[in-house]
Amino acid sequence: MPLIDAATLGEDFEDHPVAEGKYSLRVQKAEAAKTKGGTDAKGNEKPIRNMIKLMLKIEGEAGEGAMPVNEMLLIPNDNEESNTKRMFMQRLTRFSKTFGVDISGLAHIDTDEQLAEWVPSTFEGATGSCNLVIEEYEGRESNKLVLPKVA
Repeated sequence: MPLIDAATLGEDFEDHPVAEGKYSLRVQKAEAAKTKGGTDAKGNEKPIRNMIKLMLKIEGEAGEGAMPVNEMLLIPNDNEESNTKRMFMQRLTRFSKTFGVDISGLAHIDTDEQLAEWVPSTFEGATGSCNLVIEEYEGRESNKLVLPKVA
């Protein structure tokens, strides 16, 4: 008996983005990470920030053959400009409300080790319904979350 079915050799086994629309999603993987920091293309200094890296799976039949949706939620530093802090907190809050995640624990985290433990236990398995759009970056298409405004 052959190791693989010859009839499947020409099939496309790559995951693809789904059409734009509203989907049920589940956080499959969550981890604490840090941004690189450094200098941007305009010569502006970018600080190193904590972030929450998420990999979401589209639930149900719509998710069959769909690539995971990757999301990064930046956590503002204490010395962040107010507009930047507001933008990061807005995204965290929108995600929290959409996926039923309690982010109040962030106020009690003091170390990278605590953050690394808190993120997966808080985010993994969370579910929500959200609009996805298709975004292209460096010639590759992927889905991106469009989080609803908090009412």
